[in-house]
Parts: sequence; structure tokens; C-alpha cells
Amino acid sequence: MTRTLRCIDETPVKECRSDEPLPAGVSVDLHQLVSQLPASVVITDIEGRIAFANDFSEQLYGYKCSELLGQALTVFQTQPDTAILDAVQQTGSVRIRSSHRTRSGKSFEALVCLTLLPAKQKEP
Repeated sequence: MTRTLRCIDETPVKECRSDEPLPAGVSVDLHQLVSQLPASVVITDIEGRIAFANDFSEQLYGYKCSELLGQALTVFQTQPDTAILDAVQQTGSVRIRSSHRTRSGKSFEALVCLTLLPAKQKEP
């Protein structure tokens, strides 16, 4: 897949492939990147138990990450629906509009994208 990197003013910087290695001297701390995204990112195990929530998720939902760890993903839904997790396990990816709620009980609509990531292979 080829994409063009652009500056904020839309000036093309470089075309690159998504599978290209980063340039020499450039490193990415994935945890830091995901933690600071201006979008909610929640990572769960295969059963839908929360293993990580980024800073934006804390602001959006009103829970501290430490309070969410181990909770079912349905904690965010106004009407818990485990069929969503079943669909992800069957198809690998689901995009739906879902009614969510904050810790204070405020409801809002959210576009939810769930993707099943392959398990990391253990080295022999």
C-alpha cells in the first residue's frame, strides 16, 4: 500500500509504503503514540475484558484506566450487547454505530471499530 505523507499545509513530503521500515534515527514508542491519540482506544482480550484504555478514553468516559482494567467492554454500552464481540470473532472486524454512556450516565452515539488482531507467535 502506498501513501503520501503530507505537511499540515498539504505539501507532499514523501511517498512511502506502509510496510517500509522507519528511516534511520526515527523510532516510535507505540504505547506513547496510542496513549496520546485524540481518539478513544480501548484494547481488550478475546473475551472483551479491558486490558488498556488511552488518555482520551479516560476523558471521554470519565473512568480512570485503572478502574477499567478487567471490566467487560460492555461497561460503555447503554444496552450491553455481547453479539458485537461474537461478530468480531467470526469476521475479524466490525464497524457499527453504538449508544455509549459515560460514568456519569450521559449517553452519546459512537462509531465503534473493533478488529481482532492475530496472536503474536512465540519464538522457539
